[in-house]
Parts: sequence; C-alpha cells; structure tokens
Amino acid sequence: MTTWISLPYVPPLGTPLYWGDEVSGELARAIRALYDAMIDHTPLLPTQLEIVRHYCAYVINAPCWDANPHHDDETRARLRKLRETIKLVTKPEELDAWIDACLEEGIDPLSPDPIARS
Repeated sequence: MTTWISLPYVPPLGTPLYWGDEVSGELARAIRALYDAMIDHTPLLPTQLEIVRHYCAYVINAPCWDANPHHDDETRARLRKLRETIKLVTKPEELDAWIDACLEEGIDPLSPDPIARS
C-alpha cells in the first residue's frame, strides 16, 4: 500500500503540481495503466486506481478552483460534488466518468495545465 504525504499547491493561485513531475515514477505508471485500461481494456490494479484517485482528489481540492471569479451557487455546488465523489471512486469506469464531469467544469485533472482549454 502506498503511503501519501500532503502535496503542496503552487503559489500564488494554489494550482496543483503536475503528475508528470512526480519523481518516483509510481504515479506516471499508474496513470499510464489507467489510460491502457480505458483504451485497450487492460486490467488496472486496485493500487494503481487508488494512486490515480488520490492524485485526482489532490487536483480537485486545489485552492485555485475556489478563486474562480465566475462561480455562482450552482458551480460551487458542482465543485463540492466533484470533491465528494472522487472519494467514492472504486472502479476505472467511475474514475473515467468523474474525469468527464471535471472536463464539463473546465478542469482537466490529468493535464499539465489543469484548466481545460476549449
């Protein structure tokens, strides 16, 4: 089982660190395995899913999303829902659906620049 430490956010906006910059290689291997599972339907180990889920939780909890000047009550509620539902993900399909929901909000949790561009 992987033990995670709290990751910092990048000032001044509180953006998340990019997964590709993680130095152990464990996160990159897990994300590549997730892509393989989504594209080729290869098995994803539970530990790999947990690593990616943990990183996605880190991304969605970044302070930068709270500072969006265009937020209203509805968008804040959707952000809260994303923050809660990532905790419940237990299958690759659920993570895929969660990522799609993030993209609907303009957040790409696996991109080097997590603010999704249209």
